[in-house]
Amino acid sequence: ILTLITVGKMLEARSKGKTTDALKSLIRLAPKTAVILVDGKQTQVSIDKVKKGDIFVVRPGESIPVDGIIIVTTPQDLVTMIVKKAYNMAKMMNIPILGIVENMSYFECPDCHKKHYIFGESKIDEVAKELEIPVLAKLPINPAAAAYVDNGTIELADASAMTEVIERITE
Repeated sequence: ILTLITVGKMLEARSKGKTTDALKSLIRLAPKTAVILVDGKQTQVSIDKVKKGDIFVVRPGESIPVDGIIIVTTPQDLVTMIVKKAYNMAKMMNIPILGIVENMSYFECPDCHKKHYIFGESKIDEVAKELEIPVLAKLPINPAAAAYVDNGTIELADASAMTEVIERITE
C-alpha cells in the first residue's frame, strides 16, 4: 500500500508540473502588443493600451483571444448547412456565438437604389431563429470594398456597416 501511495503522489506531482508548464506556455503565447488603426495608419501599442472601439489589424497566422464568434454566411441554400456545422462546432468547443452576418445579401443599384437578390432571397432570419442567435446584419455586395481587398488596403474601405455590427454586440 505504501508503494501505491508513493507512486500515486509521484504521478500527482508530475501531473501538476505538466499542468503548470502548459499554463506557463499559454501565458507566454498571449500577445504583448497589438496593431491598431489610428487615423488610417497602423500603430503598434502595448496590449494594455488597447481600449473598446479600437480597430485591430490581425495578420495571417496571428492569433488573438476572443470573447465569441460571429458566423458569416451568404444567401445560398448550401451555406445554411455549413452555418449549422459552424454553429455546432462552436457549441462543442464552448465558444459563445455573438450572432450571424449575411454577406453578399443583395446588390443595390447605384442609380435606382433597388435591391437585387443575385444569390436568391435571404433565409438568414429563419436560420437564426432556428439556432436562436441574433441576425447582426445583411450586408450588400460592395464592389468598392472588393477593390480595396484586391489592393490590400481593406482598412481604407467604408466600415460603417461593420461598425454598426460591432456596436450592437458590444452594448
